[in-house]
Amino acid sequence: MKTITKYKAIDGKEFSDRDECVSYELLICRVDDIMSALPPKPVDDDCSFSGGEGFLQHDKSILRKVQLQLLEIMKEYTDHKWIQQTIDDENIDPSWVARIIGEYSLHPLNNAWYRFSCIDNLSREWGQPYFANNPEKGTQFSINQ
Repeated sequence: MKTITKYKAIDGKEFSDRDECVSYELLICRVDDIMSALPPKPVDDDCSFSGGEGFLQHDKSILRKVQLQLLEIMKEYTDHKWIQQTIDDENIDPSWVARIIGEYSLHPLNNAWYRFSCIDNLSREWGQPYFANNPEKGTQFSINQ
């Protein structure tokens, strides 16, 4: 019988290599630090936020700053042209970057970037991308102002 050592990151992901686990946890901390500039998503025990009941109103300049910081981290993992295009043009659909992040299995970045897919062109964050694309279907009130 062979003994196998596993390392468990703070989000539950398991690694067989200690250094990989530490590196992953550092990524989590970096992303969490960047995302702390945004108001936290509401606890959605009853799925009301996910169901379109209200939105988080964001400051556009803070959103862009957070987005750029996340994109700079992504550039450490890939030089894909969509990352740089999204840095250069704030009007690029966030789904482009989401696809790249998904291919690299960078869960902390993927989870953070998902929030951008839930933000409409008025800097309102909805509970899911459907309402960002169809804001008229959601309840029109800010839950953070």
